Amino acid sequence: MESRLQAALEADAIVTTGGVSVGDKDVLVELFRRWDGKVLFNKIAMRPGSVTSLGVWRDKPLFALSGNPGACYVGFELLVHPYLRAVTGSEQPFPAEGTAVLSVDFRKPSAYPRYVRGTTEIVQGTVYVRPAGQDQSSIMVSIKDADCLICLPAGGAGTERGTVVRILHLNTPG
Repeated sequence: MESRLQAALEADAIVTTGGVSVGDKDVLVELFRRWDGKVLFNKIAMRPGSVTSLGVWRDKPLFALSGNPGACYVGFELLVHPYLRAVTGSEQPFPAEGTAVLSVDFRKPSAYPRYVRGTTEIVQGTVYVRPAGQDQSSIMVSIKDADCLICLPAGGAGTERGTVVRILHLNTPG
């Protein structure tokens, strides 16, 4: 892994998926313990994707995203995509924010803020949002249908239908 990462250093940034948790095949964790780079963070308080890490190695950012497709997608949209937009001159590198009314109960509590892939719908001038499908890190099908991330606060017993929530619009020009 280390030799492959060294070969990738000719790029402006390095993005990896997987290898950042605590299993036998999670080799990036070991690399972070002994490399000559700087770890900016190793784990982040969010769901999905809490195992996401970020470091700087020989003046290049190394984004180490979760191996679960949904968590990887969220990490990319929250961290990598804004970085790429910023370094390519975007005046608005971060996803546009808004609010919407949650159209279904979301009963999945979380110790961390949760970013749920969602779809929006406008009914009589009001923006409604619902999960794009099953909210599991390993599920990929909801990625293609998502037009936003629903931002749900940490704690509690989930979020009730009718609650006004913050959303981050996806696929917006940057």
